[in-house]
Amino acid sequence: MEVDHSRQGDDAYWDEVIRRRNVAWQAQAHPERVKNNPNAEPCGHFTGRCARCGSNDLWDDNLHYGCNSCGAFLA
Repeated sequence: MEVDHSRQGDDAYWDEVIRRRNVAWQAQAHPERVKNNPNAEPCGHFTGRCARCGSNDLWDDNLHYGCNSCGAFLA
């Protein structure tokens, strides 16, 4: 999908440019996050996703909080 450069004064245009740049950077720097979270949903505390790898495969233990995908222990 090509970005329409005639709309450079439009906020939606810049939001899309920034989103694409962030997605490209994530794919290069953190491929496991893109694989585990392809829709770029929020990650971290109280989101149901690991802050380290973006996976939603978290421990089902009620005493600890961690990730089954990357093994991170989250406090």
